[in-house]
Amino acid sequence: MHNDYASPVNTPFSWWEKCFWDKVDVAVAGAGITGLQVADAIKRRNPDWRVIVLDRDPLALGASSRNAGFACFGSLTEFLEDIDRGGEAAALELAEKRYRGLQRLREKMGDQAIGFQRSGSLEVFITREREAQAIDRLETVNRLFEGITGESETLRPEPTQGLNMQVTALGIRNTHEGVVESDLLLKSLRQRALEAGVELYGGMEIARVEAATDGMEIQAGRHAIRARQIVWCTNAWAGKFLPFDSHAPARGQVLVTRPVEGLKLNGAYFFNAGYTYFRTLKGNRLLLGGFRDVDPEGEHNFSPETGGAVWEALTTFLNAVILPGMSAEIDMAWGGTMSMGVHRAPRVERIDANQVICAGMSGMGVALAAQVAEDAAQIVCEDR
Repeated sequence: MHNDYASPVNTPFSWWEKCFWDKVDVAVAGAGITGLQVADAIKRRNPDWRVIVLDRDPLALGASSRNAGFACFGSLTEFLEDIDRGGEAAALELAEKRYRGLQRLREKMGDQAIGFQRSGSLEVFITREREAQAIDRLETVNRLFEGITGESETLRPEPTQGLNMQVTALGIRNTHEGVVESDLLLKSLRQRALEAGVELYGGMEIARVEAATDGMEIQAGRHAIRARQIVWCTNAWAGKFLPFDSHAPARGQVLVTRPVEGLKLNGAYFFNAGYTYFRTLKGNRLLLGGFRDVDPEGEHNFSPETGGAVWEALTTFLNAVILPGMSAEIDMAWGGTMSMGVHRAPRVERIDANQVICAGMSGMGVALAAQVAEDAAQIVCEDR
């Protein structure tokens, strides 16, 4: 065989790079709250497997790093809305998954490592009619929640006097909820995965995935990675490579104020079935997000920016309801894209012999990820 050495030979990667990426047991797409825990769970079940995590960003550009840092399993009116949407049994199953997921996350990581504070949450109302409707169904929901939390009064009415908000006299307190510091959560999850032997690679946007001999070939940047299995933990971006009609991208707009003198609030707060949420941050700052229901179709996007009718609703609520008569300057604002399902349940299942999906957290990734990660790891490991 004659070689024409006059024609230059060029390959996009070296022999060593080819060898480096040639033998991967599991590639996890997405280095967010879910992907990191999936990779960690798989590696701890199979220490001899090579498990890698790929993400287009050095950190994680989805909702994991652009959320509001709530550790919750659903306010009273959100749970009631879930019942109306999918029935009591499905709503209760989802609430239990969130609650168990939070417990698992705290047990696994420790509260200090993730900045968890069990501050409780308070759902507030701006009309007495809405308050009365919620309280009227409180006893029924508490009976349902008793099977989850083990307490007969998970939710209870609480006076709002002294909070200096333009809300009704009573709110609904859930003592089992709280907040996390999302930066600490991501740092700790990354460290735990690394300690288990998981390899993390940022700046690796997946451009193409094809079936190959004994697995999949993943084109990420100029690299061709051979993996026996791939787990899609890309949440709102899962539809780029897989059929994902059950969920839609949903931007959540968030703002943070400068320090507010005389701020009376502490902890986590919800309004309007969880569509609006706010919490305190260190330094007397307030974080506020939500109002996606004002323009649900318009918020089906991946924009990292804020604006439109939602932004107007956020700023109006901030000044008229949360901090009436107070001067609040906005310091930061951003958009973070979630993946919202019709019934808000995550999708965790095998797609084919070499692909598994673990996505669609519907804004509850902090609560769900620890539990669904174990479910996904079991699917990956059982079938091989």
